[in-house]
Amino acid sequence: MQFLRMNSTSTASQTRLQMKPLAISVSSVLCAAWLWAAPASVQASAEAASQQAHALPTLQSVVQAWLAKQPEQQTLTGLEALSAEYHSASSSWLANGVNLSVRHESDALTDDTGFQSWETGVSMPLDFGEQSNAYGQMSEQTEKESTAFRTLLNWQTSLHVRRVIWELKTAEVAWQRSQQNEGLVSALVEKVSELVNAGESPQMDLVLARQELAAAQQRTLQAQGQYQQWVDQYRYWSGFSQLPENMNEASDARMTGVEETSLAKFLERLAQHPLLLWESTQLEKRQAQKLLVQAQSKSRPELFVGAKSEEDDQTAARTSLMVEMSFPLGQPVAYRAQLAEQNQSVIEQRTQLKKTLQTLEVEATQAYQAWQQAQQLLVASQQQVELAQQSLEMAQKAYELGETNIQTLLQVQKQALQALMEVELQQVRVYQAYALLRQALGISLT
Repeated sequence: MQFLRMNSTSTASQTRLQMKPLAISVSSVLCAAWLWAAPASVQASAEAASQQAHALPTLQSVVQAWLAKQPEQQTLTGLEALSAEYHSASSSWLANGVNLSVRHESDALTDDTGFQSWETGVSMPLDFGEQSNAYGQMSEQTEKESTAFRTLLNWQTSLHVRRVIWELKTAEVAWQRSQQNEGLVSALVEKVSELVNAGESPQMDLVLARQELAAAQQRTLQAQGQYQQWVDQYRYWSGFSQLPENMNEASDARMTGVEETSLAKFLERLAQHPLLLWESTQLEKRQAQKLLVQAQSKSRPELFVGAKSEEDDQTAARTSLMVEMSFPLGQPVAYRAQLAEQNQSVIEQRTQLKKTLQTLEVEATQAYQAWQQAQQLLVASQQQVELAQQSLEMAQKAYELGETNIQTLLQVQKQALQALMEVELQQVRVYQAYALLRQALGISLT
């Protein structure tokens, strides 16, 4: 499998994270006795990755591909259509349309004098601007809601992208290191085999070394399985088969100087958080809905305009025009209850806004602390590599002099290889923690 494979000790590959130099280089451990270069298959995959580096996607293109698959895109279309309908309603001076009425009177079944009367006209409730203004505010707030939702969707998608690409990167590093560790254990088996054939080591040493090789092969297969699961998920959502070239966000100028900023100053960035802006637009929309319900619930003056025609056997038809204006006295019984419901809705949304801000502050603080801790653990991992190298050199010499057995050497080598893997994984975790910190602050990838 050649997908995203590279030699983790090579600095030539463009998919390599720009890690800080370790206090002791990885190559110094690999140069210790009993450790040789990584397997040729890993080196070949690194060359292939380097040759394909020019085709690597950008982080922004990955996010855009991810966004295109989000079903929430339909919500944006619906909000735009809703805003247009509100805007259309705001330009009407009629409150609830026009009613047509037709009336006919006749005495054919009573006095039978030939009397007939026809009356027709239209009636309409009048809006003197209150309802139109409410619809206008609803149109404006729905436009803001659409913009806020688009920003929120970008932020939510950024979270999915960040999680998947860094989990994939972690699995990639673990698989690559497992392959290299397997190659190093294989080299040890060959060395022990030479010593056994020369009569310098017992046959049991070779058996134990081969057991360790089998365990290393099993760990490689497990790491490959985890890696492939993240590969499949990444390819499904993004459509790409390689990680983006600029996935390390530590070089982003928007976060320069965070390390020197106090936590209180640091949390000020939350004022523009997409989730907070979304909740704010929801509060404004609830307030606009309150005004609309208030305008719609009121009884309104009604205008009637029509014509009337009357005639009988003695009199010719007479036609007259009619204009009637009716004014309501008081408000409907449900008016106060509906207004109270809207007030309660506004209060609930204002409470939700405050709760959201509190949650974001807690999450941002935790993300900041996680990032700081990841850096501290990286330093500890680098120190562990130094100690592991010293132990490995001592164990190798002791085994050569016959002062210790193969079990001790295998155990020390296993610890050294684990230390190498841990320091590489921890460097990835530092960048992952930094990306999640930016996510907690509301900084999207687009």
